[in-house]
Amino acid sequence: MRAHVAGLVSLVALVALGCGSRTELASAPSSDTSGEQVPARCPGLSTTPTVLASLDPERSVGSLAIHGDHLYYGVSGGVPAPAIYRVALAGGLPELVVDQDYDGGTIALDDAYLYFSSPELGIHAFAQEGGVTLSPGDAMSGALYTHAVVTNGAPGVFWGVRSLKADGGMAIEHWDPSTRAHRTIVADADLAGFFADGTNIYFVGRDGAYRKIQSQPIAGGAVTTLAAISNVATDNIIQMIGVDAMHVVYTPSELGGDIHRVDKSGGNDTVLVKAVGFNGARFVDDAWVYWSGRPDPTMLLRTPLSGSTGAPERLYTAASTHIDAVTADDCHIVWEVAKPPQLLLRGR
Repeated sequence: MRAHVAGLVSLVALVALGCGSRTELASAPSSDTSGEQVPARCPGLSTTPTVLASLDPERSVGSLAIHGDHLYYGVSGGVPAPAIYRVALAGGLPELVVDQDYDGGTIALDDAYLYFSSPELGIHAFAQEGGVTLSPGDAMSGALYTHAVVTNGAPGVFWGVRSLKADGGMAIEHWDPSTRAHRTIVADADLAGFFADGTNIYFVGRDGAYRKIQSQPIAGGAVTTLAAISNVATDNIIQMIGVDAMHVVYTPSELGGDIHRVDKSGGNDTVLVKAVGFNGARFVDDAWVYWSGRPDPTMLLRTPLSGSTGAPERLYTAASTHIDAVTADDCHIVWEVAKPPQLLLRGR
């Protein structure tokens, strides 16, 4: 599984230089596709959105993660304190998973652990022991924690620890549950999110006025630059969006920028969508990149990672609200709307 939501926004202003050939694809959104039938691999599902869970008016969702038959989500704001819940994708009442020590940040899961950051313990791993009863696992140092991901190919969890230096940045660390130990994978990365597969970690490297989309073997080895970006405009903020089997997906300008796809081996930097902007939600699965865009923050959109000359597909539109988080698996798409705060589900 992967996570959800991409990491924290960098304060450094950037714009794409280009690395390898570049192709420009889709632009304006297409008509709404809600109400259509989902392929036969997901019988009984429709693209008509339904309410999976409702939140108190002052609450908001900071992280979404699908694992197995359940959606896990972290809730913050208002009273009580931040907490983690889960709800069956088939519907039902939400169940409380963690009601203390959660700081409202990113959550991540594998088959053995639920990972989250704690204001007291740093990164924390909780073992799942039937139902939603969780018992403490291993506490891991994670002061100034930023972002966490798990992968199907590499055991454990990767997380970022923010630097106390004036120029910011973060170290990326990995915890292996088989050894109960963690180590630093990347010593100095930009605060722009990161992702991993079973072989490599993908992140934004820092080099003076430049930022680079880079990869490095999890086991250790040389860093490879996949795309280069220069700091030439104050309104451009790079953001990692996700990875699929073959590509790294990013935007060189979160404030109204394009969505790029670059090969994991480097080169073939392709503009999938031009000038979309973002409104907080973004996610990559094995076939699509999803985002909520500006100037209309009510639109949830997606475009195929394979590339398309057509317009992005509009999945959902609603009045007077924001879409702040989105995730998906093989059959489901789940997103949060802010007013009223709800989690909506439709077939993929």
